[in-house]
Amino acid sequence: MGTIEDIVSSIVIPPSCNHNLDETVDVHNEMTKVIKKTGVLTNKLQGDMKSLKDKLSSLEKERAQARKDVIKMKEDNTAVSTKIAKLKSEIKDVQYKINKINQKSSITQKEKEILKQNEEELHAYKAFTGIRWNFNAPDNVVEGIITNSKTNFVKVFQFEKSMPNKKIRNSLWCLIGEAGSASWHNMDENKENQLK
Repeated sequence: MGTIEDIVSSIVIPPSCNHNLDETVDVHNEMTKVIKKTGVLTNKLQGDMKSLKDKLSSLEKERAQARKDVIKMKEDNTAVSTKIAKLKSEIKDVQYKINKINQKSSITQKEKEILKQNEEELHAYKAFTGIRWNFNAPDNVVEGIITNSKTNFVKVFQFEKSMPNKKIRNSLWCLIGEAGSASWHNMDENKENQLK
């Protein structure tokens, strides 16, 4: 028996097989390279797939949240639309009331003429009587002054509104008479002085 080297060296491989063996080794090497590349590509594709699945999951969550948001927005929109409709109704009611007040407060031409005539009469009474009313007086009193520029007459008056109207009226006429009589008295004196 010989050694293993002797046995291996004694094996003669026919040249046709030798060629096949080289091809087999080459194919094996190529297949090993392909398997390695396939493994790398498989790992990359599996990583890409995981990334895409994560993105898909995230997008599905976003879509679910967006649906909830849309539902909430629709509810909010409905609530706001209801408030807007209510406010428009209130505005319409207020505008109606304003128009009604404006209609009531609008003055006709005839009323304007009467007011103008009353204003003219008031100025005439004011000039004739010398009364100046205090419109800022307390509500429970009638107050003002009576003046006569010709006699330098000035007198303040104040009457409680609880007094009878007739008494207030008579008291005012007495004051007006007093203011006027001073004027007449001065006029009489002027005439006497002119006659002398």
